[in-house]
Parts: sequence; C-alpha cells; structure tokens
Amino acid sequence: MKAIRFGEIPKNGRSLNYMKLTGDQRNDVAWMDHSNLENEIRFVIENTRSWHNVDYDSLWECGVSVFEEQNGLPVIRNAEQARSLKNRIGYAIYIVEGERVGTGEDGEPLLRIETATQINIDNSVLESIAEVIL
Repeated sequence: MKAIRFGEIPKNGRSLNYMKLTGDQRNDVAWMDHSNLENEIRFVIENTRSWHNVDYDSLWECGVSVFEEQNGLPVIRNAEQARSLKNRIGYAIYIVEGERVGTGEDGEPLLRIETATQINIDNSVLESIAEVIL
C-alpha cells in the first residue's frame, strides 16, 4: 500500500496511540525527544506518578500510522483525521510503501513500512484539505 506519513518513521515500527493517553500524558509526550520516544516513555512510566499504572505495550499501535494517499496528497475520511492532519502541518512528509497491518483509532491505516521517500507538500494545500472536513 502506498501512503503518506507525517514525521519520522518510529524506530520500533509502531506509532504511539495518543487516544490512550490522558491530557497530561499528551502534554508530557509533546516535550519528549521523539527520536528516542520509546525510551522516554519507558522512563516516565518507571519514574512518574501520573504514568505508574500505564502498560507500555498497550500504548503502541500494531504498525506505523499513515494517511491514505491519492495523487500525492493525504486522503481524509473523518474529523479526527482532519484534526490529526492540521496538527502535523510542518512535520517532515514521506511517501511510504508497505503492508497494511491494521487500522488505527481514528480509522487511519497502520503499515509495516518497507520504503520511505521524503517529499514536500505546500502547507496551504494541507490546510485546505483539513478544512474541507472541519
């Protein structure tokens, strides 16, 4: 499957499921080093009260979260995906290919990524795609 990924490809091959985090935990993640996210999350689970009951493995999707792709642009199927796209404007963008291994919390495909090529999409184009749904 060909798709679009915003942000670096996670080293563990799985995306963090933000829907399983509390608001405070999401704020914590926003300040973390995303190139080392797995270790950062392990650290806070072991050392922070607000994370002590969190099961590390349950926080991760079964693959990497991506947007469906059509004509080199992300396809938005619902309001959650539109909000997700708006929050990712400015991130590095990749055309990725891989095997679909599941579906994420907001209906997005989850892939086992085989190839990734960085591309550019104008931010105003991305904003207009997200606004159609919102």
